[in-house]
Amino acid sequence: MYSNLFMERIASQIPAVKLLVNSGYDYLSPNDCIVERGDTNTVILKDTLKKSLLKINSFIHKDQQLPLPESLIDDAIKEITDWSNNNLRQDNKDLYYHLINGKGLTFLHEGERKSAHLHFFDFKDISNNTFQVTEEFKVQRNGRKQHYIPDVVILVNGMPLASIECKKPGLPDAISKGIEQHIRNQNREGITKFYLFQQILGSMAGSTGARYGSVGTPEEFWATWKEDRFESIEENLKGLVNKAIDTKIKDKIFEFRHPADRAIMEQKWNEGAREVTAQDQLLYFVFRPERLMDIIHNYIIYENEVKIAPRHQQYFAVREAIKRVKGIKDDGAREGGVIWHTTGSGKSYTMVMLAKAIRANTQLHDSKIVVVTDRVDLDKQICDTFRDCGEEPHKAKSGDDLKDRIANRDYTVLTTIIDKFESVAKTHKVTDQSQNIFVLVDEGHRSQFGETHALMKNTFKNAAFIAFTGTPIRRVKKNEDVAQATETQFGEFIHKYTMENALEDGAVCPIVYEGRMGELKGDREKLDRWFDRVTKDLNDDQKAALKKRFSMEQEILKAEDRIRAISLDIKNHYRENFRAEGEPTKDFMKGQLATNSKDEALDYKKFLEEFGMKVELVISSPDMREGAKSIDEDDRSEIVKFWDDAMARYGGEKKYQETIVNNFKKEDEPEILIVVDKLLTGFDAPRNAVLYVDKRLKEHNVLQAIARVNRLCPKKSEGLVIDYRGIFDDMNDAIDFYRQMEGADFDPEDIKGSLFDKAKEVAKLNDTLNILKDHFASINNMTDDEEIGRYLADENLRKEFYQKFRNFHNIYKLALGFAQWTYDTSETDKNKYKNEYKYFTELRTVIKERYPDGINYQDYVDDIKRLVDVNLKSDPPKVIVEQFNIFDKEKFEEETKKKSEGARADIMRSLASSHISEHFDEDPIFYKKLSEVIEEAYEKYRERRISEAEYLEMMQDVRDRIEIDLENDVPSKVAQKQTTKAYYRVVETLKKKIENITNEQLSDFALKIDEVVKKHAVKDWQFGTDIEKKIISSIEVEVFYPLEDQYGITFSDKEMNEIVENFMLIAKRLDYR
Repeated sequence: MYSNLFMERIASQIPAVKLLVNSGYDYLSPNDCIVERGDTNTVILKDTLKKSLLKINSFIHKDQQLPLPESLIDDAIKEITDWSNNNLRQDNKDLYYHLINGKGLTFLHEGERKSAHLHFFDFKDISNNTFQVTEEFKVQRNGRKQHYIPDVVILVNGMPLASIECKKPGLPDAISKGIEQHIRNQNREGITKFYLFQQILGSMAGSTGARYGSVGTPEEFWATWKEDRFESIEENLKGLVNKAIDTKIKDKIFEFRHPADRAIMEQKWNEGAREVTAQDQLLYFVFRPERLMDIIHNYIIYENEVKIAPRHQQYFAVREAIKRVKGIKDDGAREGGVIWHTTGSGKSYTMVMLAKAIRANTQLHDSKIVVVTDRVDLDKQICDTFRDCGEEPHKAKSGDDLKDRIANRDYTVLTTIIDKFESVAKTHKVTDQSQNIFVLVDEGHRSQFGETHALMKNTFKNAAFIAFTGTPIRRVKKNEDVAQATETQFGEFIHKYTMENALEDGAVCPIVYEGRMGELKGDREKLDRWFDRVTKDLNDDQKAALKKRFSMEQEILKAEDRIRAISLDIKNHYRENFRAEGEPTKDFMKGQLATNSKDEALDYKKFLEEFGMKVELVISSPDMREGAKSIDEDDRSEIVKFWDDAMARYGGEKKYQETIVNNFKKEDEPEILIVVDKLLTGFDAPRNAVLYVDKRLKEHNVLQAIARVNRLCPKKSEGLVIDYRGIFDDMNDAIDFYRQMEGADFDPEDIKGSLFDKAKEVAKLNDTLNILKDHFASINNMTDDEEIGRYLADENLRKEFYQKFRNFHNIYKLALGFAQWTYDTSETDKNKYKNEYKYFTELRTVIKERYPDGINYQDYVDDIKRLVDVNLKSDPPKVIVEQFNIFDKEKFEEETKKKSEGARADIMRSLASSHISEHFDEDPIFYKKLSEVIEEAYEKYRERRISEAEYLEMMQDVRDRIEIDLENDVPSKVAQKQTTKAYYRVVETLKKKIENITNEQLSDFALKIDEVVKKHAVKDWQFGTDIEKKIISSIEVEVFYPLEDQYGITFSDKEMNEIVENFMLIAKRLDYR
């Protein structure tokens, strides 16, 4: 009984349905659902949709409110039923706006032309909508007979707007598996017709966890939900979770299930109240009817084709901001305030969502949105974000342009830099006294404390001002008693989302700090140790020549020599940790270097390029008089020469910066971006993984700068800050500074966790090694790879091993790149870690050979190769799995001759299974038989009913049977083509039904199938349904009917469908064109 409690349907799916019913959904059984749908190729409930649209739509005629004509409703339903299904992301976006906005109609009624607006939902009174939940929503795949079956589907007015995959709690990577199912289902051969309507998706596993995303959301961006003030409503939710449901609804829920499921659930429900799980929270706080409709209506945005569902902090910030701006102050101005969301948490999207919510709110009619930044690049960035999200802003080109737009109220969303208000307010004295102006200020920092801020406020005296910042300012100016604070300028804080919150949610990467300032000053011994470390790959002559160029006798290196030294250190660090020389270019991480001045930046560029790095420099326009000695062009300063060359190359400052930034984000080069003041705030590049700092940074600027490396990116576990200037105290001062922000309801812990000291992370090295070794505590002999191999036959144990090795690898990598660790750790301990690392690296390779089961370790295997090669001076581990070919018998024997027979059989089994999985659709009958043979042999070996030798012999037989098939084991008439061979094996199953049929006749039928498919096949036919239907119809008429007539038999629908489905698998896989 107790083991059943953790089954997917018992622990996740049925509880999910029960809570949704208690939250306001009507339950629709799978059987009732398919009856109304009509078939599995239709995803909407047309009758329900028609009834709903007739209920919520009407028009006025002679002072009477009448329902819209049914013919118009039918046309609207047909339009969405036939919606384009060629590009899921774009088609989903187009359908979303169509459903949200509705459509205008004109029609004749009693001879009089009428106008009306058709709505698909009633957002004003959501109780007028029809809310249903169903299960096991079977949908036919695109161009295939097979189906995918979402676990739980939410329908609103008969349309499937949300779906949930439920998984067994405790299943390894349970939530990820649910997400992977959603992503798989959205592929071209999936069920895109279903996902056209989808708005919010969920993956849940009871108490294990729950995450949500939307159409096209990559796995790393699926989010958890944390309800604001959850503690105050937890008891209410617990009551809803444990509330009994009506017996009639129970009957429906269990009508298609085994009676034992009901018995288990009834017993579970009768045992008393249970606690609220993560699954319950996500279901109620995201999927309950009123919240789901609010999110869909007001918070979903698109950036080009990318669909973005709100994270919890964005939702509550917007909701609280709407409440705030509805208030009017004594002076007639609207209330405003500050949204403090840490850098990297999606503030730009929050601004777009807020703008959308303001304009949709009926109490804020005729609203105008003004977005203000303090830099040209930020203005462009926010303007692009709004435009890409469909909000179509106007970017003020000049002060006069801004003045004209404000004076004429000729805008919906207007973006500008704050300096342009000087022209508006001082020169032209233009104002707009409306209370429905909403000024959204991005990064409310120092520019908001001067005269231009006052001019902006004077322009919009009654507007609501809302500042968005990741690092609010609060300081007292010298000789003044007045504190300069962001909330003083804009109003009290509206919502907060701190660095710690973002790290807990996985919304940003942790930041790891390493200080290298100490190595470049101090005593000679320390400098010599530094020199030895950064020149470890040079020979003695090269070291001597280089040493001459460096002033090693001085306490501090001379300016140029210092930059050269740091450049070499950066090159070594980057090559060892991110991209080795000559390494393949795909998806490697990049870096940013912040310098103190343009001259120093140019020196860094020169030396880094001298050391083989691919770098670019982004600066603002220099003063063209800098360094000028005469009118001779050759007398220009180096920075002016650089600038002139860049302008000639790119054709202007705007194109110069845009091109380099775009290349940094999307192309292989540059590897490192050198900056002075630009791109240290508001610059988002997920591949940016390391910030090298040789620049003084203080107060909010330091936290803004280090946050450049905290964006999420696949294969990126943390952002690194490598400090050559000594900013650690400034970082701590900044953190303490924010901890002292009292009087605004802020906890001192709010800033905790903004970065991790690398020394503290490296201190975990021994613990991670012991955890890894403890994984094998039950092994008697750690030199016996056969015993270990058998122990790791369990897939879950293998996954745990890979994860624990990964954790050890990550910390060891940090340690090897941490100068202080190399100084403080004894040679004995270094050798211990080196040997343990080498051992477990080789063990991982051996296990991957034996069980090549698709575990995705590529995201760190390049790190392992580089680490071993660079730091351990040994050959990197071979990924032998990619080199094995089980049909090259001599090579296979040579490669595996030192392994035990059991290990060789395991390798052969895994590779044969992979081959079968990859090629199954090409010959389903043949490969199904072989899969059964493999499974039977493996089970016998696991249960010790056969010896290792017998197990190996059976796997060799499987290999040989695959190889023989690659040559010939069918009648010669069909042996020339893989398609006809595969068709033959399918029709060969007819011998069970037609005993006297000959191989010659079977061959003729196989050739006939091939002929029918060829006759109808056109380019990409397998991705549509019309051609497939024609092929199936022809096969029935030209193959099955003659068989029935000739042999006096009848094929049932089930028999015919099973055979035809195999034919179509083969035809699509082998791709006729």
